[in-house]
Amino acid sequence: MNRWRTLQRSTNKDTDHDAVVAKLRALGATVVESFKPLDLLVGYLGVTMLVEIKGAPGPRGGRSKRGQKLRDSQSDFIATWQGAPPLVVTLADCVEQVEAEMRRARSVVVREV
Repeated sequence: MNRWRTLQRSTNKDTDHDAVVAKLRALGATVVESFKPLDLLVGYLGVTMLVEIKGAPGPRGGRSKRGQKLRDSQSDFIATWQGAPPLVVTLADCVEQVEAEMRRARSVVVREV
């Protein structure tokens, strides 16, 4: 089971990366740390999500030195991704966003073609 926890190591983890992973795992989600193109592959209650972790804005609402915006490669990936929209989360809102996305995804009725 542990062999799927990390697909690729990253030297530039977001500050809150480990705490977000811990919160999602405590929720009961399966979390694979992929780092590229986005940080996490998360499975929860039958729903699979791509998740990118970003630090919270600075005390005055600005960006920290490392910044909160997506890299160009991440923006390009998201723009061309044809699956469910990836989530961009912070430590403060990761569980709420994952639970909201899970509820949204589970409420979608898939019609056979």
